[in-house]
Amino acid sequence: MNIRKYILISLSFISFSSMKAQSDCLYHHCLFPESSFIIGGSAIYGFDFVGAGINGRFYYNMNERFCFGPEFSYLSATNKDLYDINLIAHYIFDIKGIGAYPVGGINYSIENEINELHDKENIETWGIVAGAGIHRNFKRITVFTEYSHHFVKIHDDADFMNLGILFMFNSKQNH
Repeated sequence: MNIRKYILISLSFISFSSMKAQSDCLYHHCLFPESSFIIGGSAIYGFDFVGAGINGRFYYNMNERFCFGPEFSYLSATNKDLYDINLIAHYIFDIKGIGAYPVGGINYSIENEINELHDKENIETWGIVAGAGIHRNFKRITVFTEYSHHFVKIHDDADFMNLGILFMFNSKQNH
Protein backbone atom coordinates (compact mmCIF):
# COMPACT_ATOMS: atom_id res chain seq x y z
CA MET A 1 0.00 0.00 0.00
CA ASN A 2 1.47 3.37 -0.88
CA ILE A 3 2.20 5.90 1.88
CA ARG A 4 -0.58 8.35 0.91
CA LYS A 5 -3.33 5.77 1.28
CA TYR A 6 -1.83 4.58 4.58
CA ILE A 7 -1.84 8.17 5.93
CA LEU A 8 -5.44 8.77 4.81
CA ILE A 9 -6.69 5.49 6.29
CA SER A 10 -4.81 6.07 9.58
CA LEU A 11 -6.09 9.62 10.04
CA SER A 12 -9.64 8.59 9.09
CA PHE A 13 -9.56 5.76 11.63
CA ILE A 14 -8.32 8.10 14.37
CA SER A 15 -10.99 10.70 13.60
CA PHE A 16 -13.81 8.16 13.87
CA SER A 17 -12.54 6.56 17.10
CA SER A 18 -14.03 7.18 20.53
CA MET A 19 -14.97 10.74 21.48
CA LYS A 20 -14.18 12.47 24.76
CA ALA A 21 -16.52 14.74 26.76
CA GLN A 22 -16.61 18.44 25.85
CA SER A 23 -14.98 21.03 28.06
CA ASP A 24 -16.60 24.27 29.25
CA CYS A 25 -13.27 26.11 29.24
CA LEU A 26 -12.74 28.89 26.67
CA TYR A 27 -9.41 27.42 25.54
CA HIS A 28 -9.91 23.72 24.98
CA HIS A 29 -7.02 21.53 23.81
CA CYS A 30 -8.78 20.63 20.56
CA LEU A 31 -12.31 22.13 20.38
CA PHE A 32 -13.12 25.76 19.51
CA PRO A 33 -15.60 28.20 21.08
CA GLU A 34 -18.94 28.53 19.33
CA SER A 35 -19.11 31.44 16.83
CA SER A 36 -15.33 31.91 16.80
CA PHE A 37 -13.17 32.46 13.72
CA ILE A 38 -9.86 30.91 12.73
CA ILE A 39 -7.30 32.32 10.31
CA GLY A 40 -4.00 30.77 9.38
CA GLY A 41 -1.75 29.17 6.86
CA SER A 42 0.46 26.24 6.09
CA ALA A 43 3.19 24.84 3.96
CA ILE A 44 1.71 22.45 1.41
CA TYR A 45 3.21 19.69 -0.71
CA GLY A 46 1.50 18.16 -3.74
CA PHE A 47 2.53 14.52 -4.25
CA ASP A 48 1.17 14.10 -7.78
CA PHE A 49 1.90 17.71 -8.71
CA VAL A 50 5.43 17.23 -7.30
CA GLY A 51 5.61 20.77 -6.00
CA ALA A 52 5.44 22.80 -2.82
CA GLY A 53 3.70 26.01 -1.87
CA ILE A 54 1.61 27.90 0.66
CA ASN A 55 -1.97 27.62 1.87
CA GLY A 56 -4.18 30.23 3.56
CA ARG A 57 -7.48 29.50 5.29
CA PHE A 58 -10.32 31.19 7.17
CA TYR A 59 -12.87 29.14 9.13
CA TYR A 60 -16.03 29.92 11.05
CA ASN A 61 -16.77 27.64 14.03
CA MET A 62 -20.53 27.07 14.14
CA ASN A 63 -20.10 25.17 17.41
CA GLU A 64 -17.24 23.52 19.31
CA ARG A 65 -16.87 20.70 16.79
CA PHE A 66 -18.08 21.88 13.37
CA CYS A 67 -16.31 24.50 11.25
CA PHE A 68 -16.26 25.47 7.59
CA GLY A 69 -14.64 28.02 5.34
CA PRO A 70 -12.54 28.83 2.28
CA GLU A 71 -8.93 27.89 1.63
CA PHE A 72 -6.53 29.10 -1.05
CA SER A 73 -3.34 27.28 -2.07
CA TYR A 74 -0.55 28.17 -4.44
CA LEU A 75 1.98 25.51 -5.45
CA SER A 76 4.91 25.79 -7.80
CA ALA A 77 6.96 23.13 -9.59
CA THR A 78 9.26 23.04 -12.58
CA ASN A 79 7.44 24.75 -15.49
CA LYS A 80 4.04 24.78 -13.76
CA ASP A 81 1.92 26.50 -11.10
CA LEU A 82 -1.25 25.36 -9.36
CA TYR A 83 -3.93 27.61 -7.83
CA ASP A 84 -6.41 25.77 -5.62
CA ILE A 85 -9.58 27.23 -4.10
CA ASN A 86 -11.51 25.00 -1.68
CA LEU A 87 -14.65 25.31 0.44
CA ILE A 88 -14.01 22.89 3.31
CA ALA A 89 -15.89 21.55 6.36
CA HIS A 90 -14.50 19.73 9.42
CA TYR A 91 -16.12 17.88 12.32
CA ILE A 92 -13.67 17.60 15.24
CA PHE A 93 -13.34 14.54 17.46
CA ASP A 94 -11.44 14.79 20.76
CA ILE A 95 -9.11 11.79 20.83
CA LYS A 96 -6.99 11.82 24.00
CA GLY A 97 -6.16 15.53 23.75
CA ILE A 98 -5.73 15.66 19.98
CA GLY A 99 -8.36 17.02 17.61
CA ALA A 100 -8.92 14.58 14.76
CA TYR A 101 -11.25 15.40 11.89
CA PRO A 102 -12.38 14.28 8.47
CA VAL A 103 -11.90 16.89 5.72
CA GLY A 104 -14.58 17.30 3.07
CA GLY A 105 -15.52 19.92 0.52
CA ILE A 106 -15.48 21.21 -3.04
CA ASN A 107 -12.51 22.36 -5.07
CA TYR A 108 -11.69 24.59 -8.04
CA SER A 109 -8.18 24.23 -9.50
CA ILE A 110 -6.23 26.11 -12.16
CA GLU A 111 -2.95 24.70 -13.40
CA ASN A 112 -0.65 26.75 -15.64
CA GLU A 113 2.03 24.75 -17.42
CA ILE A 114 4.70 25.84 -19.87
CA ASN A 115 5.43 23.11 -22.45
CA GLU A 116 8.64 22.41 -24.41
CA LEU A 117 7.71 25.05 -27.02
CA HIS A 118 7.30 27.62 -24.21
CA ASP A 119 3.57 27.84 -24.82
CA LYS A 120 1.43 28.35 -21.74
CA GLU A 121 -1.27 25.74 -21.16
CA ASN A 122 -4.11 26.50 -18.75
CA ILE A 123 -6.26 23.69 -17.25
CA GLU A 124 -9.26 24.53 -15.04
CA THR A 125 -11.38 21.95 -13.20
CA TRP A 126 -13.90 21.43 -10.40
CA GLY A 127 -13.58 18.57 -7.95
CA ILE A 128 -14.28 17.04 -4.55
CA VAL A 129 -11.91 17.10 -1.56
CA ALA A 130 -11.73 14.28 1.01
CA GLY A 131 -9.13 13.67 3.69
CA ALA A 132 -8.31 13.81 7.36
CA GLY A 133 -6.32 15.93 9.77
CA ILE A 134 -5.15 16.29 13.34
CA HIS A 135 -4.52 19.39 15.43
CA ARG A 136 -3.69 20.59 18.94
CA ASN A 137 -4.70 23.93 20.46
CA PHE A 138 -2.39 26.00 22.65
CA LYS A 139 -4.83 28.67 23.86
CA ARG A 140 -5.49 30.78 20.71
CA ILE A 141 -2.80 29.08 18.59
CA THR A 142 -3.46 25.77 16.81
CA VAL A 143 -0.86 23.55 15.14
CA PHE A 144 -2.20 21.15 12.52
CA THR A 145 -1.38 18.67 9.78
CA GLU A 146 -3.74 17.41 7.08
CA TYR A 147 -3.73 14.95 4.24
CA SER A 148 -6.27 15.46 1.45
CA HIS A 149 -7.15 13.76 -1.81
CA HIS A 150 -8.67 15.92 -4.54
CA PHE A 151 -10.86 14.11 -7.03
CA VAL A 152 -10.09 16.33 -10.04
CA LYS A 153 -9.20 15.93 -13.73
CA ILE A 154 -5.73 17.45 -13.25
CA HIS A 155 -3.22 14.59 -12.80
CA ASP A 156 -6.08 12.06 -12.57
CA ASP A 157 -6.63 13.22 -8.97
CA ALA A 158 -4.16 14.87 -6.61
CA ASP A 159 -2.87 14.27 -3.07
CA PHE A 160 -1.68 17.02 -0.71
CA MET A 161 -0.09 17.27 2.74
CA ASN A 162 -0.30 20.44 4.88
CA LEU A 163 1.60 21.45 8.01
CA GLY A 164 0.54 24.76 9.51
CA ILE A 165 -0.59 27.09 12.24
CA LEU A 166 -3.92 28.82 12.97
CA PHE A 167 -4.99 31.73 15.19
CA MET A 168 -8.44 31.80 16.83
CA PHE A 169 -10.55 34.95 17.26
CA ASN A 170 -13.44 34.58 19.69
CA SER A 171 -16.60 36.58 18.98
CA LYS A 172 -17.94 35.75 22.48
CA GLN A 173 -15.88 36.33 25.60
CA ASN A 174 -16.63 33.53 28.07
CA HIS A 175 -14.87 33.14 31.44
